[in-house]
Amino acid sequence: MTDTPLTASPTILVIDDEPAVAGVVAGVCAREGAKVATASDGRHLRSLLEAAAPDGIILDVGLPGRDGLDLLRDVAELAPGTRVLVMSGRDPAWLKLSEATGELLGAGNVAAVPKPIRIATLKAFVSSLRARPG
Repeated sequence: MTDTPLTASPTILVIDDEPAVAGVVAGVCAREGAKVATASDGRHLRSLLEAAAPDGIILDVGLPGRDGLDLLRDVAELAPGTRVLVMSGRDPAWLKLSEATGELLGAGNVAAVPKPIRIATLKAFVSSLRARPG
């Protein structure tokens, strides 16, 4: 039996227009051993995906300009294997729509959770990324 190498320190891109939320999410992920990059909107998602080459993305649905559902299209095109955790303080229907949109676009593994996001959820997300083959 051969051991599969694990991602020792996954890279996570956090996109949220609320600085306090982005800061808490990034802080929890960093404490769990992830390298974290943050953005307040998705205007530069393409360059962020190229620069950060994230293993995972934590994405708010309600962003100014291009919303999270629109950004899933770019993720599917530019980083199709990337795991995405969509979060929203909107109606729960947005969460279901986010998961369905990600699945239809082939945007990797998309999960959706309500805001405020639970610390245990963030820890589990980082842990799942660390368990992926490096």
